[in-house]
Amino acid sequence: MYALEVHNLTVTYHNTPVLWGVSFEVPKGAMVGILGPNGAGKSTLLKTILGFIKPVSGTIRCFGKTIEQLKKHIAYVPQKESVDWTFPATVWDVVMMGRYGKRKLYEPLRLEDKKAVIEALKKVDMLLLKHRHISALSGGQQQRVFLARALAQDPILFLLDEPFAGIDMASEENIITLLKQLKNEGKTIIVVHHNLLTAPQYFDYLLFLNSRRIAWGPTKEVFTEENIQKTYGGRLPTLSKISTILKTTGQPPVE
Repeated sequence: MYALEVHNLTVTYHNTPVLWGVSFEVPKGAMVGILGPNGAGKSTLLKTILGFIKPVSGTIRCFGKTIEQLKKHIAYVPQKESVDWTFPATVWDVVMMGRYGKRKLYEPLRLEDKKAVIEALKKVDMLLLKHRHISALSGGQQQRVFLARALAQDPILFLLDEPFAGIDMASEENIITLLKQLKNEGKTIIVVHHNLLTAPQYFDYLLFLNSRRIAWGPTKEVFTEENIQKTYGGRLPTLSKISTILKTTGQPPVE
């Protein structure tokens, strides 16, 4: 049984295809990176997996069940740009939102919920800032708060949309270290990523996406100049650097 199965997925906006016949199967406990240019359908893919967008065709299964059956066990970290950072909420308030799905409507939160929030904040090193308003945080701190909210859900599948965009390198290193720890605990993690140079270091599997699936598989097999060219069309400024490294060593770049 796979953690996630996507088969022949097609999604359109106003009759214009955004995703077309996309299929892939994610093993349990894998760390997956989704790569592609702007407008390739990466965020749309995550939102369709979550059930936010209804596909024209195709099927999605999570651990052999429908997304509806397992939605409480799937955590989503959205793009920073999609969050209203002026909303009057503290760090504690945001992370506690991750516990609401485990309670019935109007059921009060319990001591175990507070303990889960504290543990999540400790893991992202944000406990000392629990009373701070989210608008007063740095970009890296904001991203860690939303990761803590996901951790508080205690999910089996994490979906993260560009978690490293607009943050400093120290925050990125902290986040990727935590994600790898979660992977080692058996969690399955799928990340929309924008940096080709770090992708081979971060992910076990890669999905190259540009409306269609260009390539899917273990990173060592699919991170090739050919697949990058097919996905991005040779428009990336880093492409020549990656091409040189691949031709010289036959291996993906490692910084």
